[in-house]
This record gives sequence, structure tokens and C-alpha cells, in this order.
Amino acid sequence: MEGTRTKENSAEPWTPQNEEFSKHREQAWQDRQSSSDEFDKNLLTFSSSALGLSLAFIKGIVPLNHATHFWLLYTSWVCLVGCIMATIFSYPLSVKALDLHLVHLDEYYIKGNQKYLNPTNRWSSAVTGARVIGGGFFLLGIMATVLFVCINLLKGITK
Repeated sequence: MEGTRTKENSAEPWTPQNEEFSKHREQAWQDRQSSSDEFDKNLLTFSSSALGLSLAFIKGIVPLNHATHFWLLYTSWVCLVGCIMATIFSYPLSVKALDLHLVHLDEYYIKGNQKYLNPTNRWSSAVTGARVIGGGFFLLGIMATVLFVCINLLKGITK
């Protein structure tokens, strides 16, 4: 790969820091490609599925003219869509976080700048925030959907 120094092709003497840098850089690139895919995929899958199930519930199980507490249903839809949006928004934030991490790796391992050993990464914090928001929206959306279903099923049983 052009521009990549290795033990064999480096104009500068090889050092253990170069090897460590290469390892960390390779790991960062792998992380960039798979960065939180499982969590994000699960949030998207489950929130989309819950949205679909809530629509099916209204259509097939409780006729609209007999259902009550629609505010719970609407709240669940808003929360599930919020979860989807927060998850999608976290993708570009994740790329920015990893790009900055690569800069920090270069500063520490190649340039020897000690202040980059454990630097703050605002993009990484933003990714964490988006995940927390997405997870919170998901939990609230599921709770609102379950409450809506339970209330309307109990209402149907007690009639």
C-alpha cells in the first residue's frame, strides 16, 4: 500500500512504535467498517419491526373504532421513528470519531506526542450519545406499544 511504512520499506529505521501504530491503525480501520453494526442493526431491525407490529395490531386485532388510549400508540410511533433516526444519525458520527482516532494514533505512535495517549474524542462522545438516545427511544417505544396493546386487549376481554 503506497504511503504505508513497514519494517521492510520504511526510509526511517523501524521501531516498535511503528509496529504498534500499524496494528492500531489496522484495528481502527476494521472498527470503522464494522463500527457498532450489530447494535445499530438490532436497533433498526427491532424498532422497524415493532413499528410494523403496532400497525398490524391496530389493523388486525383491535378495530380502530374500539381502541382507546391512542396517545400511547402515537407515542410509540414517534419513539420508534426517533430510534431509527438516532441510529442512522450515529453512522456518520462514527466515521468522524474513527477518523479523529486515526489522527490521535499518528500523533502518539509516530510523532511521540504524549498528550494523545488518551485524548478526548468529541465525535466518539456524540456516537455514544446517539446510541443512548436511540436505545432510550426504543425502550420507550416498546413500552408504549406494550401498554397500548395490553390496555386494549384487557378492554376487549372485560367486555
